[in-house]
Amino acid sequence: MNNKKTAILLIAILLISSIVLQASAAELAIVDCASVLNIRSGASTSGAVVEKLSSGSPVVVLNSASDWYTLNYGSTTAYGFGEYLKITSAHTFATPVTGYITGSVVNLRSEANASCSVVAKLRKGTKVTVTAYSSEWFTVQTANSTGYIYAEYLTFYSGSGSSSSAPSAASTGVSPESIITEAKKYIGTPYVYGGTTANGFDCSGFTCHVYGKFGISLNRRSRDQVSNGTKITNKNDLQMGDLVFFRSGSSSTISHVAIYISDGNIIHARSPGKLLGIDSMNSDYYSKYFVCGARVL
Repeated sequence: MNNKKTAILLIAILLISSIVLQASAAELAIVDCASVLNIRSGASTSGAVVEKLSSGSPVVVLNSASDWYTLNYGSTTAYGFGEYLKITSAHTFATPVTGYITGSVVNLRSEANASCSVVAKLRKGTKVTVTAYSSEWFTVQTANSTGYIYAEYLTFYSGSGSSSSAPSAASTGVSPESIITEAKKYIGTPYVYGGTTANGFDCSGFTCHVYGKFGISLNRRSRDQVSNGTKITNKNDLQMGDLVFFRSGSSSTISHVAIYISDGNIIHARSPGKLLGIDSMNSDYYSKYFVCGARVL
């Protein structure tokens, strides 16, 4: 083979390799459709629907080389029709969303490249707060660190087969302000054990009702609602719309939940005999028995 033919062959191989690498590189896509996009178990309309995503929802695309994009869905893969998925090279989330680590042990990097220092090692299933994306890297926050995760090792969906696992703010366009506005409508409502309506609430019934108004599903019990979002251990890191959890007495078990407003204030269904209202977390009781917060939005 002469030098000219060898050079042409090498160029062809490089071009093909480049195309394959570009097609298989993990990317961020935003759902762009009029109603909802069905995410399926197979690359056809006959595949079972595993998730329904609203316009604006983020997904991690593992392969965009065909009409059906291969998506990172929890610990497995799923498929979405590419016509309704808009690939983006950079994106800042107006409201941070929850992501899940999909690799066995993934390095959280100090910069958006694989050669920089490792901030922490995150195990599979770890929840992180995702704030931005750029060139195959997500900017994320954990309870103790901020850094960068390569897109291939992160998903926004737990793979439970339920749309309640979707990052709520991105899927519904819900703002913290709208949550608080809705919550304040029920000030003065009596406490009713097991109550979930405007006729009367218990603490977790109130949070379920408020978030449910925006299509966000929470676990029913206060102790279980902490798993609906990204855990926040420092009360100084709380933001408007976060869930806030408390214990009773010497028990370490979560027994009460409220919604954080701002400036150290919470709104909640207080306790039997008291009306729903606003209290300060700086008071002796709530300061003493604070457990943690959870960011659902």
